Amino acid sequence: MHARPMTAGAALIATIALGCTGTAPAPSSAPTPTAPSTTERASVTAIPTLSGSPSTAPASPSSEPVSESPALDDVFAAMLETIVSDRPTVRFDLHPDRLDGTWILDGNADDGLGPGRLYVTVTSRAGDLTAHPCGDPDFRQGGPCFEQELPNGDRLVLRDRVTAGGVTTVLAVLIHPDRSGISAESSNMVIDLTSGPIGPGPRDPPTVTRAEPLYPARDLGRLLLAIGRRLAGLGLAAS
Repeated sequence: MHARPMTAGAALIATIALGCTGTAPAPSSAPTPTAPSTTERASVTAIPTLSGSPSTAPASPSSEPVSESPALDDVFAAMLETIVSDRPTVRFDLHPDRLDGTWILDGNADDGLGPGRLYVTVTSRAGDLTAHPCGDPDFRQGGPCFEQELPNGDRLVLRDRVTAGGVTTVLAVLIHPDRSGISAESSNMVIDLTSGPIGPGPRDPPTVTRAEPLYPARDLGRLLLAIGRRLAGLGLAAS
């Protein structure tokens, strides 16, 4: 399967093979939505992992059988469970994909103010991530960009809001010393995953569905730190 390219953050994983284009939450500048009822919380379905133990995965609105998706191994399970627990009142529709040493979740999330795209990757291969992405114009795209060295040797990179063609994106990357790590993009558009992977060629204009991305950059970075801790605690990839 092929990784789906990102929107304004196409250079988020600038060197990935094959050209694949905590703490309490910080307050967001977006309005705080009214918490949905219990029945509106994140919709997930139990799917066996490769090891045979149950994990959670988002229910897909499409009619495609679950067996057509990649097997949801422990890394996918850790990613999904951390994402859902971080925003328990948000409804997620995230689809898994694999590309060599990379785990990819791509789809939409809705907090009641409108759906928006969420794209999260974990790469376990050393050297796949750019060491200092804020120095890369394609990554920065003119937006504010910050790099923070963490006590364990990791580097947390936040690229704040950039708007192009009405689509606003924020990016975050957690880079391990060997340049493996975790990356994410949040934007105020939706992605249609029912028609298959997004590839080159003409496409319809993006559908902007909310005023701002669901995650401000600092919250996206906090999510990556939580995923990193979860993977490290389980002794899994990119830990």
